[in-house]
Amino acid sequence: MTVSKTMLDAIAEHTTISVDTMWPDGALAIKPAGYFENATSNQFHIWYMFNKKPSLMQEAIDYAKKFGYSVEEKENFVQQVIYFAAAILGRDMLKIVKGCCLSQTNPAFAYDTEKTIASAEGFIKAYNKLGVPTEKVIIKVPSTFQALEAATILKTKGIKTLGTMVHSLAQGIAAAEAGCVAISTYVDELAANIDVSLLKEYDNLEDNYGWALTHDIHNYYRAYGIKTRNIAAAMIGLDVTIGLAGIDEMTIPIPCMEKLASTAAPADFVPRLPSTVRVEDAPPEDKFMHDQAKLEAAIAGNKAATFRIADAIATFKKYDSLTREMIMEAISR
Repeated sequence: MTVSKTMLDAIAEHTTISVDTMWPDGALAIKPAGYFENATSNQFHIWYMFNKKPSLMQEAIDYAKKFGYSVEEKENFVQQVIYFAAAILGRDMLKIVKGCCLSQTNPAFAYDTEKTIASAEGFIKAYNKLGVPTEKVIIKVPSTFQALEAATILKTKGIKTLGTMVHSLAQGIAAAEAGCVAISTYVDELAANIDVSLLKEYDNLEDNYGWALTHDIHNYYRAYGIKTRNIAAAMIGLDVTIGLAGIDEMTIPIPCMEKLASTAAPADFVPRLPSTVRVEDAPPEDKFMHDQAKLEAAIAGNKAATFRIADAIATFKKYDSLTREMIMEAISR
């Protein structure tokens, strides 16, 4: 269906639009190259693209061999294949986006600072070997105290980070303190982003935990002049996505993007989120990165956040394991 002005274009007048995919053709079927700002990925995306594009794995294996990694050292070789697969996907997406490609550190290291740093540097090295400069890559780290500590160290090395799996205001505040260039606040349930049939619709947006949280962080960042970008992510529902117009940025998956691109925008469309927010209309100012126990207590006291963080880590670990099994089978033939 062709419409004069779509909801996607209407939102784009107020919010930067990025794409939640590593499939160039999927993005280009909606908008031409240069429309989207960034392209994001995680462990699910790599697994998905291994299945969608079987040649990707062999290409990544070939690169790992080319750069001197031994198949005999299976565990390390498998990890290098994952790094190169992410770099191949990111490199290809950079041909159609204006900004950066994003890769996510190993979720198994969410509570380990040093291993998160090593994982981030592994991705950057692979990107660099494929000719992608560090400044065109943003590394996603879980918004745990340990991983955000890693973000502060990575910043000193010239590596940009995004605090992901943000399910609480405390995490959003801490990620900004840690020097992350952006955060990803999850809106709809992660499971619904993998299986759309699980999407839960709400009569009132305020009842959607992810929408309300994203709105709160928007107000907090705007009221206190925080430069870290608040990026709405994990959105599948049409209403909830439209209801976040005015946020800094959205990273939108293909199914939701298709809905927005085929929905007409009302002539009087106004973004729901305000461009300026008064301090009295925002949550109280706070700090967390100086006190690990305080951040962890704030998360632990929020049942929804606790569940969603654990679920996200478990989900990404699951797809990371499936990917490793596929690579191991391929190199063992």
